[in-house]
Amino acid sequence: SKEINENSNNYTYNGVSHGAYFDNSSPIQTANVFTAKGCEKLTSISIYTLTEASDVTIYIYKDIRKNYYCPNQGTLALSMNTFIPREGYHTIELTEDVQLSPGSIFSVVVECVSQSGVSYNPFEYNYSGIKFGANKGESFVNIGRNATTWIDNTQRGWGNLYIQAFTEDC
Repeated sequence: SKEINENSNNYTYNGVSHGAYFDNSSPIQTANVFTAKGCEKLTSISIYTLTEASDVTIYIYKDIRKNYYCPNQGTLALSMNTFIPREGYHTIELTEDVQLSPGSIFSVVVECVSQSGVSYNPFEYNYSGIKFGANKGESFVNIGRNATTWIDNTQRGWGNLYIQAFTEDC
């Protein structure tokens, strides 16, 4: 595991524990979109899995255009696969760092499939008086694996996804 240094940045939208999840018998891609605060390199991400034995594919897109409507409207900077044996919160080191310029928009797209073939994807949900604060353009779901089926979570009244990005200053 990599030591976090004082120049590290944590990009996240999560403020409450997951209150709900959606599942599907075919793979689902989920994504969070962020804006780099400065000259940074993306070194790792974190996700939350709800099942044991998950195959995970990660895509990092950068230089996403300003008026994006889906998180893959940029340059594919990294694609990688990994296996996660246990459920829970996981930090994943990227196979290579991704350079980000100040103010650039980037996304972390994740496809997580359990060994049973079902995709489980937790997200924030209002419950017991606890309210999430999702905004348009932060979290997206793609059930059909193509650019025309990306849905902004706020369109369905869902909260943000449990995807974080960790960077280090240049």
